[in-house]
Amino acid sequence: MKEMIYKNYLGNNPRKREVSVEETSNWTNIKKGTINRAIIVKKKTCKYYIEKSYTSNNVEKLKDWIKEEKNNGLRKDRHILKTYDEQTGETKIICKVLGDIFVVNQQTVFKVVYVNQIKIQICDDVKNVRC
Repeated sequence: MKEMIYKNYLGNNPRKREVSVEETSNWTNIKKGTINRAIIVKKKTCKYYIEKSYTSNNVEKLKDWIKEEKNNGLRKDRHILKTYDEQTGETKIICKVLGDIFVVNQQTVFKVVYVNQIKIQICDDVKNVRC
């Protein structure tokens, strides 16, 4: 059985937005004549923040602003973490990607920071579930 949960968070600040999708599924693994049951939980989260914006009627000024921001340095980073709990038999894998993108809308350029994360939890022992 799969269950999908979709959440779209809009807080008090209109410059910040978070989109979250969570998927829970039961999994049966047959190995060496025994049946092992597990629960797999996948959670994907995408966060977007408008860090800066610049407006101009001149296209060249917009291009110059983007070049200047790129010269100041863009974020591009990724992290992968894997943990295993021997007592509960739970495995967690977390993968995060962080970066900057530029979005152009008419005469305005937005510098957007994004954080995308996927978190996978695998509980081998269904009786001792903490997922």
